Amino acid sequence: MCRTNGKSCSVIEDRQEDRYSISTSQTVAHELAHGLSARHDGENNLCNASERYILGSSDAEKTPGTEYNPWLFSPCSVSYITSFLKKKLSSSRGYTCLVYAVEASADIPDVSDKLLGQVIKPDQQCQQFYGNDSFFCRVSNTTR
Repeated sequence: MCRTNGKSCSVIEDRQEDRYSISTSQTVAHELAHGLSARHDGENNLCNASERYILGSSDAEKTPGTEYNPWLFSPCSVSYITSFLKKKLSSSRGYTCLVYAVEASADIPDVSDKLLGQVIKPDQQCQQFYGNDSFFCRVSNTTR
């Protein structure tokens, strides 16, 4: 990120179901985290890949303590990303790259006034992934 040698781009493709879905957002988060210097959990760090965080193993068994982890970054990922951003912000060029926004254009729509779920509604996301009879569950169970 913020390089001028042509290596500052992430092209992310998720071919599951050949359409946008919740799993696509997980893939995007995973790959963008790599662009922010994060490594996989369990690769030369103290985080365990089986805890199913975004940069962990998606094949790991779900347990009551890890059921929400696929939507969270592990402490190791947070540390990698935080360190990367602090380093970028400590230089004037890095600061400019991270702080100043790109102007909207035909190729870059302005979604700055949109909240998550306003461009593609939650029900639409569920229907794209699970079929037309699916909908976003509005019952909240966030206690752990």
